[in-house]
Amino acid sequence: MTTRAGNAIIRTSVPPFTWWRGLKAREYLENYFEQRVKERRGKDGSDLLSVLCQSEDEDGNKFSDEDIVNHMIFLMMAAHDTSTSTATTMSHYLAANPECRSAAAMSPTGSATARSTSRRWTSWNHLTW
Repeated sequence: MTTRAGNAIIRTSVPPFTWWRGLKAREYLENYFEQRVKERRGKDGSDLLSVLCQSEDEDGNKFSDEDIVNHMIFLMMAAHDTSTSTATTMSHYLAANPECRSAAAMSPTGSATARSTSRRWTSWNHLTW
């Protein structure tokens, strides 16, 4: 919803319009990540949020809670966009190219016969769009 708010015609916080819904969604995400930052500050962890909470520059300065929240929201939106475009493109190519669909359906530990007859992909130029 936060990404759709950028396309809103009415850019004022008036319920139930898109801009208002986007601002409410943003507020929800901010509250969610603010709580997660509070939980992770001062604790060890190897996940990205914990690392951001513990990171310091050479002068000992840490990221502010607001910086971490904004960064996590940005990463979440970027990951969503990347995943959806990848899945969509992959689905299209599999639908348009039956030989790829067959190769993708084979198990990575498939039989020797299946592996020897599968095409070695050195170029994607033969795929149809």
